Amino acid sequence: MMSIGAVGAIFLSSIYPHLFYIIVILMIISIALFLFFFKDKRSKILFTKIVKSRIFASLQHRIEGSVESFYEDLPKFKDAILPFGISIFGWFLKYSMFFLIAKMFLIEIPYVYFIMVMAVADVIASIPISIYGLGTREVALITMFNVWGIEKEPIVSLSLFWFVIVWLTPSLIGAVITFFETKNFDNKFVLTDNTVKKFESYMRRYPKFYQGLAEIVKKNISKKIKKPIIVDIGVGPGILTAEVKKKVPEAKIFGVDPSDKMLKAANKNVNSKDFQAMLGTSEKIPLQSNFADVVLSRFSLTYWKKPVDSFLEIKRVLKPGGRLVLEALNKDYPKLRLFITKIHMNFKLAGDDLIKYHVDAYKTAYRIQDVERILKKSGFKITFKDSVEKDWKFTIVAEKLKN
Repeated sequence: MMSIGAVGAIFLSSIYPHLFYIIVILMIISIALFLFFFKDKRSKILFTKIVKSRIFASLQHRIEGSVESFYEDLPKFKDAILPFGISIFGWFLKYSMFFLIAKMFLIEIPYVYFIMVMAVADVIASIPISIYGLGTREVALITMFNVWGIEKEPIVSLSLFWFVIVWLTPSLIGAVITFFETKNFDNKFVLTDNTVKKFESYMRRYPKFYQGLAEIVKKNISKKIKKPIIVDIGVGPGILTAEVKKKVPEAKIFGVDPSDKMLKAANKNVNSKDFQAMLGTSEKIPLQSNFADVVLSRFSLTYWKKPVDSFLEIKRVLKPGGRLVLEALNKDYPKLRLFITKIHMNFKLAGDDLIKYHVDAYKTAYRIQDVERILKKSGFKITFKDSVEKDWKFTIVAEKLKN
């Protein structure tokens, strides 16, 4: 909007000489704020100090992480080019629509001038001296349209119509959606027998995902080990574990999960005397130290409350030289592609609970660089990684260092 307004101010500067200077000043202020808050490290320090002040003492634990997340999620310049172009196109489309609507109010001026006037009025209305620019926008439009002899009444009518269509209506729709959506913010996902069955049914549709990871597990077991011990953290309904058992039939596998309903399904799906389901979490694995040859985990990282403690616990359970095979959701997975994934799951009749469970998981996902850093600090050596930029997942294999 500011960019189009600047162009409009330049275009109209021959009619309104002072308008150009006003827009230039606004643009300088906007660019300075952008550079400070988005690119300058000092802004992060400032935000952090504000968050840690007494004013926000009661909310500190909630918003401190949001500051970190804000700076982590800032897009790179090259990633902003396309959205910027789409935004410019959208504004021109909107102004073109209002050019046609203006004719209903008997406002007749050349198309190019109309577009530029509307753009400049939008910028002026964004100055925070009134609610939604009411009054400010009308004064700006009356002043500029006066050059073409347009009466005040149709201008005010068009401006109020503009306000209702562009600002008020979307705001009301957004308020209603937000009201209903925020009701579910603090609701924890509850697993029922029906939900477990949906998980199991959906997972069975994509056997190649589990077969590929099972093959990685097999490759990371030394041939010298005759009876390998594998621990699957977040075993779920046991679909992956069943594939691992096929690839490594001689293995003894322990499936760990915080849900007894998932463990019940895992026992049924693996159906082997060499499989034992155990109630536990990544932070507290109910097994002795130096016990396992391989610890396996697929997509459970995003649900770990304390990932550093979890990796240390995995290290405790692994034998010296043992391997961790970790497949995790990628935080850099684009939101547009995630939205398309959500639509795909709807078409596949995955069910609302299952879709919410998978889509929401990306909110607490990690980048591969972050996971590598934590693993190295926890006493692991990265031996293999499979990662494609902005892909939906990545795989890491790490070896417990021998003391």
